[in-house]
Amino acid sequence: MDPPPAQPLTVSAEQAGQTLAALLRRWLPGQSWSEVRRLIETRRLRINSEVWLDPARRLKEGDVVELLARPAAVPRQQEALTIRHLDGHLVVIEKPSGISTVRHPSERTWDARRKALSPTLEASGDRRDTRKSTEGMNLRSTCCARSSFRSR
Repeated sequence: MDPPPAQPLTVSAEQAGQTLAALLRRWLPGQSWSEVRRLIETRRLRINSEVWLDPARRLKEGDVVELLARPAAVPRQQEALTIRHLDGHLVVIEKPSGISTVRHPSERTWDARRKALSPTLEASGDRRDTRKSTEGMNLRSTCCARSSFRSR
């Protein structure tokens, strides 16, 4: 059972030196050790506005511990886009899996949080670098571009 989000807790001098899991266990009396560890591992806790995943982290006096209503988003690793071919009619981009080339029309009304869960080349910061050279062209991604260009 998930505990409700509580008001942030500022670590006192008496609580300093405790592990994050031990402090949570005292702060949320109905939770078992495994439930407390699960809260930490599922990104439901922040210390001083940063997500911490280590239940053995020792707390310092003045640290602010906050329980989140839902897990914090996992930061996306910025992966490079490689332009494999560029001419007046076609752009071939090698992109990581999981990134769509363009957003489906039904997804355009999604809020920013939901769009962030499903990234596209249109929304990628890397596309701004190629916009001048690809202006007026349709971006087309070829799934076999990686193998065909490496064989040349």
